[in-house]
Amino acid sequence: MVTKQKSFIIWILWLLIVPASLYISYTEYPILGSFFSIDILLFLLLLCIITYYPIMINGLPIFLLQGVSLALFLEYGLFVEIILSQIGVMTLLYRIKISKNELFRIPMNSLMFFINSLTSGLIYYLLGGQHSNLDLSEISVFSLIVIHQIVWFLSNFICALLIDVFVYKAKVEFVAKDQVADIVSSIIIFPIGLLLYSTYQELGVVAIIIVGIFTSFITFAIVN
Repeated sequence: MVTKQKSFIIWILWLLIVPASLYISYTEYPILGSFFSIDILLFLLLLCIITYYPIMINGLPIFLLQGVSLALFLEYGLFVEIILSQIGVMTLLYRIKISKNELFRIPMNSLMFFINSLTSGLIYYLLGGQHSNLDLSEISVFSLIVIHQIVWFLSNFICALLIDVFVYKAKVEFVAKDQVADIVSSIIIFPIGLLLYSTYQELGVVAIIIVGIFTSFITFAIVN
């Protein structure tokens, strides 16, 4: 059980890190396009749906949040990706119905996904990554996207490891069930994220609907 002191520290860390860093990301990496648009609204709807209804493989939930977040990042930039990913995380926490004693998981998961988005985004920018109308067939472009995803995965792995050690005092297992789920998720969602981005470039909002139907079909096929 997580003590009240640890819960308090987690909330303080969130307050010290997330709001200020979010403001900096907004000023340094402004929104590409309009934030209040039907496109982003549909992206948000898709994000909420896929986090509320994950794909189940051998009892392991596969959340496609990272795939949609990737498309959002490539199209709209870091700030939009962070905001919508945070909403997706809140949707996930609502779905699993955390108890009163587990409210610390709200800032903890929010902070973890914020760090994932920020670190992978910053590395992408430092290496010269750009946004919108990207040619995925170019090796330089594709390589940067792969690096972005690898950094996201490593950041997520390290954050989860630190949470296990310092919050839950759990025994560290480098090849645990959760790590296997993360690897499987990354393999599945990376091409879906690229598919969503590339089809969105060609078809606009229609692509969001198509990918939404596609992921729903996958969920139905696996479950049945």
